[in-house]
Amino acid sequence: MPKSPPSLNSLRAFEAVSRHLNYHAAAQELNVTPAAVKQLVVKLEYAVGKPLLQRKGRGLELTETGMAGCGELSTAMERINRAVDRMRG
Repeated sequence: MPKSPPSLNSLRAFEAVSRHLNYHAAAQELNVTPAAVKQLVVKLEYAVGKPLLQRKGRGLELTETGMAGCGELSTAMERINRAVDRMRG
């Protein structure tokens, strides 16, 4: 398991998927393909060492590990977005 922090892109991808519980919707939000979003989430799962999402019927659900991080991660992404907005204007 790597010790370096995961990429910001993989964190953004997981955060979007955790809100939508759908790779396609997250991909539309991030302007990338669903396959790219899934690949980024897999990279984050590797960095964490545990699965973050699991299939539930035709959809997705967060694992216990995914639930443990999604709230803080959403807050962090909101703060990053606010900081960038402030820099812009």
